[in-house]
Amino acid sequence: TAYDSDGNASALSCAGVLARNFFTLRQVDPGFDAHAVFRVLLTPNAAITDRNIAIRQALETVRAIPGVAACGVVNGAPLLGPAAHPRVRPVEAAAGGTDEEVSASFVTGGFFDTFGIPLLRGRVFRELEQHAASRAIIVSESLARRLWPGQAAVGQTLAVSEAPWGSRERPAPAGAFRECEVIGVARDVMLRMGETDRRLLYLPLALEVPAPWAVGIRPRSD
Repeated sequence: TAYDSDGNASALSCAGVLARNFFTLRQVDPGFDAHAVFRVLLTPNAAITDRNIAIRQALETVRAIPGVAACGVVNGAPLLGPAAHPRVRPVEAAAGGTDEEVSASFVTGGFFDTFGIPLLRGRVFRELEQHAASRAIIVSESLARRLWPGQAAVGQTLAVSEAPWGSRERPAPAGAFRECEVIGVARDVMLRMGETDRRLLYLPLALEVPAPWAVGIRPRSD
């Protein structure tokens, strides 16, 4: 927000910034289609004892609404920035053993259809994999090329630092890694406006992850 000599906010300046951002987005392919996707923040009631059941029932209720084509939950949505920055390293000796930091988002299986992010290979997360102990992961195509150049990423094992699964009540052990299996490769998406790094790791939404979560709902028509 800009201010004039009298200290008044300049609405025109704000509108100009928004217009430039919108124009920039229209010129660059963000890798996903959020047109007509409704996004709602979801914060579970403190009285809920089983978040897994609660979120499953919420998604079932939304899917049953006439006209809903797809819905999914995400913590760390495209353009809003990642939810975590874990360190990763391929387990296979041929790929090397050095660590590198990547961006990560927690999602449910329906997230990809909802936001129009195609899976290039493999599959999405299954309902039984939506928990903090899950070892299934999906990688973006840029991350797949970076970690396994010239190789198929699906079926590979990736060591992921435990930090994303930690919480204030149960912090992740320092230096601990979890060996995870790559089950899919997703098309690259823009993490933030103008950002070129598209190395993204998708983790199954563990309902232990702090709320709020963003629920995306895609209707069948406008």
